Amino acid sequence: MCYFIHVKVTPQRKPAEAQLILEQAANHQGLYLNNIFTHTQVTNGHCSCKYVKGNGREDEKAITVTAFLEEIVKSIEVKSLEVGWAWSKAMAPDAIVEKLSLQDFLARNEVKSLNPDTWYKTNDPSKYNFQQ
Repeated sequence: MCYFIHVKVTPQRKPAEAQLILEQAANHQGLYLNNIFTHTQVTNGHCSCKYVKGNGREDEKAITVTAFLEEIVKSIEVKSLEVGWAWSKAMAPDAIVEKLSLQDFLARNEVKSLNPDTWYKTNDPSKYNFQQ
């Protein structure tokens, strides 16, 4: 068995433009995408084990594709992003969804306090802060 990182993108308006952002971000980071937009897997061509790091304990893991995720979330074409990883090709249908700001998601990932089989829904609220 292998780890698989799963990503779901919610487009702002035009799905085709959000899909293009996803594909460009993957190209920039040398990642492969499997499945169909809006739900895809991020792999090295086979699985995501290379991108899930930790000391062996299931509850002390971190994903290493944060630059890819940040590029997607910060795009004006993307409303929000859900990311999770599982020790299988599919996320559990009853997986928990936890909402976090991009900063909180990155901070929790840094200290390895994110859990597998959980969707983390995030966005970049700074895109919507209009100064007058």
